[in-house]
Amino acid sequence: KEELFLGIENMGNHIADAGSVFAMLIQNIEQAELHAKHMHDIEHRADNVLKYIFTSLLPAGSQLPFNLEHTEIATIIRSGDSIIDALRQASNKIGLIYKLTDKDPELEEAAQLLVEATKYIRDLFVNFKRFDRQRNLPQIRESIHRIESRADELKDAIVRRRYMQAHQNSTYVPLFIAWKEVYDSLENATDICEDIIDLFCDFHRQYS
Repeated sequence: KEELFLGIENMGNHIADAGSVFAMLIQNIEQAELHAKHMHDIEHRADNVLKYIFTSLLPAGSQLPFNLEHTEIATIIRSGDSIIDALRQASNKIGLIYKLTDKDPELEEAAQLLVEATKYIRDLFVNFKRFDRQRNLPQIRESIHRIESRADELKDAIVRRRYMQAHQNSTYVPLFIAWKEVYDSLENATDICEDIIDLFCDFHRQYS
């Protein structure tokens, strides 16, 4: 069990690292390629943690903490890895594929919201060994829902403005398409954060 807790903790730390690296990418968008490569390294380390957990720490028939099912723990861990995947996709599109530099003024706020959300998820993963004694899950859920709602507002405002820009001048259409893909990936990341806290709250009601 301790090894499983450590593996989940490591995954949580990688999630928070991904959020921080994406924020640094946005702050220093001229060096986006470098940060995108750093994000790739984080994703690779997280994939190794994921593989180790599933091949060595979640064997069929083993007894799991808090009477959780294998599929329930697997869903939590895979969801955490999916946050990193979404942020890697956004980073690649900015720094490696489209090489975007004309960032929107709201983008830094969106990046900071992701930092905040991924830190909440990290704390959930790091404290998983005390899952049955966590009493602040409703407060964390409320905070992440607030983050997700604000992130949606920012995305809608940015996409609307870029669409109008592209509608008025067709030379902006490629930028509209590229940034829309980035914001879709960011929305996916915040949505998964929301899914994870919902899972934690549901499991806590069932098993603790």
